[in-house]
Amino acid sequence: FSQNAFIFEPDKDYDDYIDLAGGYTDNADKSNVYVLKANGTAIRVKKIKNVESGDTIVVPEKFERIAWMRNIKDITQILYQIAVTAGIIIVAF
Repeated sequence: FSQNAFIFEPDKDYDDYIDLAGGYTDNADKSNVYVLKANGTAIRVKKIKNVESGDTIVVPEKFERIAWMRNIKDITQILYQIAVTAGIIIVAF
């Protein structure tokens, strides 16, 4: 819920730090959480054994795979433009 910095405690894992930040939001992508190590590498939390001092835990947002609203908007715009063009042609001739 909140981006923050916490004092490193060796007995805590990444979930403990996420809880300190307020936990996951509804649109958090829990399956793709990763840790940015202090040396610049990024590691998925499934492959990491422990969080170290200087690491950054990143919880990305879930992205909707199908942008159905955008598709509907595009289709209705196309149909509207066809209708306007057809109307102009009918009135002109």
